[in-house]
Amino acid sequence: MRISTYFLERFLDSSSYDHRLHDLKAALVQGLDEEEGQRCIHNLILEDSLGNSHQIDHLVFRPNGVFCIETKNLTGYLSGKAEDKHWFALLPSGKKRLLLSPLKQNEGHVKLVEEILGKEHFVTPVVVLIQNNAASLNIPNVINIKDLGAFLESCVSARNYEPFEIEALYAMMMASRSNLSAKRAQEKAKAEQQRIEKELTCPLCSGKLVERLGVNGSFYECGNYPRCRYSTEKR
Repeated sequence: MRISTYFLERFLDSSSYDHRLHDLKAALVQGLDEEEGQRCIHNLILEDSLGNSHQIDHLVFRPNGVFCIETKNLTGYLSGKAEDKHWFALLPSGKKRLLLSPLKQNEGHVKLVEEILGKEHFVTPVVVLIQNNAASLNIPNVINIKDLGAFLESCVSARNYEPFEIEALYAMMMASRSNLSAKRAQEKAKAEQQRIEKELTCPLCSGKLVERLGVNGSFYECGNYPRCRYSTEKR
């Protein structure tokens, strides 16, 4: 898989950050769709047995496995481990923010996909960082967007899939799509995220994280500020 040169050039040259981000995401989708021998579902919405919605960025079926891809646009120097529930981001301003681990978020998606496909099918979780700042984490399946093609090609799974099997798995997931609209799914996901965020406590002093409004929008900050300076991005 390759990211289209045309889209990369637009991403680098555009003066609008939102425009650049849109183009890069479009390039990712195009690169996945153009790869021969694989099938992809983008922005897949599923519901679990409890009625919770799951919005999966990209689900990819390849001869060498099934991949559940979560894309994230995270800023700063990132630190954390695969087993951690939270990561830290050191921003250019010097401020440190607490983030919910995208890997943990993706775990729920992977579990649901495996339940639908059957336990004999192992789904590989992948987190793709759009800002290409994955190196500091050193987590094998958290990668930069520029490395996604090589990562997918190099993966070795417990089983290989023939073309007819890829088509069957693709059809199974398409049939399992939720009737929820994308907007409704986002609203449900946002409500669940807000519930989780309200439960967050400061990892340093156990203080409550409270919502603040800064120059870049809303974020959560330790209620014991300025004695404690931890904060978390509102997501």
